Parts: sequence; structure tokens; C-alpha cells
Amino acid sequence: MVLTAGLATALSCTVKEDRMACPCFLTEEFSGAETAMAGRDPWISLLDGHGRKVAQHSIHPDMMREGKRYVARVPKDIIGVTVLYGNRHYSPSEKNDAMVLGSGFEADSLYAHAATVDCIRETARDTVRLFKQWCTLELRLEGSEAWRPYFFEIHGNWNAFSLRDLSAVQGPLCCIPRKTGATTFEVRLPRQGDASLTLQVYETDAFGLPAEMKYEYPLGTLLESHGYDWNRKGLDNAIITIDYAKADVYVQIAPWDNGHHYNDITI
Repeated sequence: MVLTAGLATALSCTVKEDRMACPCFLTEEFSGAETAMAGRDPWISLLDGHGRKVAQHSIHPDMMREGKRYVARVPKDIIGVTVLYGNRHYSPSEKNDAMVLGSGFEADSLYAHAATVDCIRETARDTVRLFKQWCTLELRLEGSEAWRPYFFEIHGNWNAFSLRDLSAVQGPLCCIPRKTGATTFEVRLPRQGDASLTLQVYETDAFGLPAEMKYEYPLGTLLESHGYDWNRKGLDNAIITIDYAKADVYVQIAPWDNGHHYNDITI
């Protein structure tokens, strides 16, 4: 009888135990991302309800269950989940709540997922849905002066994104478009928070280095006036055509088709 009474007491203590101190097991479902991102290790960020880092690391294949699921041990809280594919030049901010693009780099070909997950119970689930986080901007030169040796720079005020919701975060941006043809250039731009982007055009010296600035175009305003939306989940691409002979600038938006277009990834 004494043994039975003792066992009953022990069981009652277990039932009444405060379970908030126990972890939640969060399952991230990657089945929708696996085909598109085959061969790439995702990077995951987990933040608690106060924006503090719970974990931030790459997920290697041996960390997956059944090849499609990753299980994380997290505190019972509202957890901010971000998953990135294709990161090379972004690094966590000092507070680990944003990803900052390295100075002088164009944006990575970055696909990302962000969600806020209720992890108050013993288990929780989230499905990774990826959206394109860069704008490929193509510059086309036309007119009689198009063949002259010019040097381009793009400047802006947004070089990072939040690990809560992927929104743009302020910071100095400077990147140099790559020459892709006799009169074409290309650059990948990160998500912007306003229309402050500028395109600066320099004449070059005898060594091919930028000398005097010849033109400055309000790139952000041009894009915005033609309907470019930096708040879309998946960012579109754009084409800027500069006709020197006519002194005209043309803008064309190249839409991203909501998650099914992966063929312009550049790592």
C-alpha cells in the first residue's frame, strides 16, 4: 500500500509539472524546395519572440530526416523562421536579426522563406516556401556613344534584409554592373526600401578606371514610376535601356512567376 501510494504521488507530480520549461520540436518541411534547390545546403535562422537568436546554421544532408524534414529543438515561444538558399555574401548583423550584404558585392541569387510559427505546444510544423530575393537589372546602351568606354556604379541606402519578414533594412549599397556584351551590363540588386537607387556613369581613364562622372540617373525613381514593386514576395527583374543619341531612358519590368522560375540562379 505504501508503494502504491508513493507511485501515485510521483505520477501526480509528473502530470502537474510545468511543461513550459520543456522544448518544442519544430519540423521544417522541405519537400517543396528539394527539387528546385537540389545540391544546395539551406541556411536556417530561428529567432525567439524577442528577436534573440535561438540557432543560425547551415543544414547539411545528414541533418535531414527522410531527406525532406529538419527537426529543431526550440523554446516554447513564437519562433521566427527564415530559410535561405544561395547565400554567399550576406552575413548576420551584430544583433543576428538581419542579413547584411558585404561591401562592394552585388546581391546573391538568394531564395528565401520566412514564417512566424507558434511553438507553444510540444510540436510544431512549418513548410518551406521559397521566393526570389534579388532583382537582376540589365543595362542596355544604345545610340552613337554607346561604344565609348564607360564605367557604371549603382548606389543605394538598403543593403540588408530582416530575418523576421525579409523586409529591406537600411545600409550603404554600392555595386558595379558586370559587362555581359559589347553594349550590355548586368547586376543583381537586393530588396530596397525606397526609390533612392542611383545609377552613376563615369568616363574612364587610360587604365580603364573611373574618372569623371558623366551622368547620374535616378534609377529607383525610374523603376518605381514604371510599376516596379520592391515589396513583392518574389522580386521581378528589370531592363534599363539608355539611348544616348536620343537622351532617353526606357524601363521594362520582367515579372517573376510566383515561385516556378529557377533558371536564372547564379551562385
